[in-house]
Amino acid sequence: MMAGTVLYQDRAMKQITFAPRNHLLTNTNTWTPDSQWLVFDVRPSGASFTGETIERVNIHTGEVEVIYRASQGAHVGVVTVHPKSEKRQGEQSRCNGYYRAIYARSATWRQPCTCL
Repeated sequence: MMAGTVLYQDRAMKQITFAPRNHLLTNTNTWTPDSQWLVFDVRPSGASFTGETIERVNIHTGEVEVIYRASQGAHVGVVTVHPKSEKRQGEQSRCNGYYRAIYARSATWRQPCTCL
């Protein structure tokens, strides 16, 4: 067994992220179509939607990429990946001085949204 690998219910499991922060996986559609990456959002607290980045980790190399960074006081959370294609999806809604929300739904969304 490799270092960092543990057994859980007789199956080998390996830790793939090591940064001291919350890596939150949605309960569906977290794998990229090529099954090489897991996509997650990063939050200071697991119960709050105050994260600023959506990231992905390569399950073989451990490489972590920031694929989206919120700006202008916006936050992100609950990221999912399209199960068959790498197309960019998402929407920006209710974006004003009082309420800003960005919903990211693709592992390849690298374009910043701006609030007008």
